[in-house]
Amino acid sequence: MIFGDAECPSCRRFHELLNEKIRPAFAGHLRVVFKHFPLDDRHPHARRAALALEAARGQGRFVEMLEALHAVQDELADVDLVALAESLGMDGTAFAAAMDSPEAARRVVEDVALGKALGVSATPAVFLNGRPVASSIRNVPGFWALQADRLREYRERKGQGWGGERMAETAPRAE
Repeated sequence: MIFGDAECPSCRRFHELLNEKIRPAFAGHLRVVFKHFPLDDRHPHARRAALALEAARGQGRFVEMLEALHAVQDELADVDLVALAESLGMDGTAFAAAMDSPEAARRVVEDVALGKALGVSATPAVFLNGRPVASSIRNVPGFWALQADRLREYRERKGQGWGGERMAETAPRAE
């Protein structure tokens, strides 16, 4: 589980590491759940970006929107989020309505409340199997390779194998 902020440069770097090193190390046996944790005091556009992510999730484009927001992170104040959504193939009218919906706001508020209850104070906050991963090691590819090796060994001991039947990759938000 990752508590993130779309305006956070460290979150962008962790997302890159996730795609380039962590996911491949787990060979499809990794389920990622993204939780919103906009740091409003440091990132004034993060909450609006979180609402945009929720609207994109409703159209099955969460990951694409997250990556697009990361790409324009430094100019987020000037980005037309509806136009960005449309450029990703989303219905702009539905996107705008979803972004302004009480449901999107509720999801963001609930994620923040969960993060606070778990002691999150900065982003990205990463949890592996329900346990927090220290910020000092979360960006170390070797740490993730070790975790993947441990999972591989466990699955092999249990006769579950490592190839073939892969764990279904889920949307970044599972509920």
